Amino acid sequence: MSSTPRPVKLMPSRRTFLLPPPLRPRRLPLPPPPSRRKKKKTKKKMKNKYATTAFRGDADDPGAGAAISNIEEERTWASRRRSRLRSSSGARFAEGLLRLGPLYVKIGQILSCRPNLFPPPWIDAMERLQDRVPAKSGEDALKLAYMSFPGGDRAAFWDVFAEFDDVPLAAASLGQVHRAKLNDGNDTEVAVKIQRERLRDIYDKDLALMGKIASVVDAAA
Repeated sequence: MSSTPRPVKLMPSRRTFLLPPPLRPRRLPLPPPPSRRKKKKTKKKMKNKYATTAFRGDADDPGAGAAISNIEEERTWASRRRSRLRSSSGARFAEGLLRLGPLYVKIGQILSCRPNLFPPPWIDAMERLQDRVPAKSGEDALKLAYMSFPGGDRAAFWDVFAEFDDVPLAAASLGQVHRAKLNDGNDTEVAVKIQRERLRDIYDKDLALMGKIASVVDAAA
């Protein structure tokens, strides 16, 4: 037998191709938010520009004079607003001390002597606590005057005074001052200072409260 060679089937060569990875969309960085400082600097530069232009007398920029006038008006309005706020806040502070009682009025009188701690509107408001505290007049003032005598004896009061003005001349934290005339035959004019009623009890309560507040502050510190 003759051996005949078998036909060889050539298989096509398999080649592997590496594909590039799919492209992913790149995230571009977001622009930073506008800074307020830049705006302020820009505004400040514009003010300096207009001020310099007006100082040099540059006629090429006709809006320089109007811009400077607007800036001056804004500054004037801001200063007036600050002054009104200080005046109103000082008046509220003094009114609050007045409502709290005689001891706090005395504290306000002490603070009114310290201009290095408070602005002038606050000092002016607290200076009213020196002698312009709301006082009692009429029958209430006469009752206080009668109570200064033992047992509130009215006859003993009128034995000493011939006239008594029930409208006070001035009033402060501890008492109020009235004009009167002595019953000595010469009608000698005198000033009578009347102490407020229950003043000792009010001071004792306020001092006890301040002691408690001070102890709490010391414990927290």
